[in-house]
Amino acid sequence: MVKKYIQIKSPEGDVFYISARIIAEHRANYYSTIDGYEIGSNEWQNEVNYALNSEYEIEDWLNENISWEEIKPYIKK
Repeated sequence: MVKKYIQIKSPEGDVFYISARIIAEHRANYYSTIDGYEIGSNEWQNEVNYALNSEYEIEDWLNENISWEEIKPYIKK
């Protein structure tokens, strides 16, 4: 299982933390629109769980598919 919180840096260089679950849910929301299943469905939860069990998927999604503005409401110092 992936760490519960992932350390990230803001564009200004400040260090923050974000829940891996937020990243996994963002990923699952994207795939729900592509694959045609509902947010909160079993398929959606399977995507969340898959990401939460793969450090690569969490890190990759964070680095390649989420903007700072999208995660800003969820970060913790």
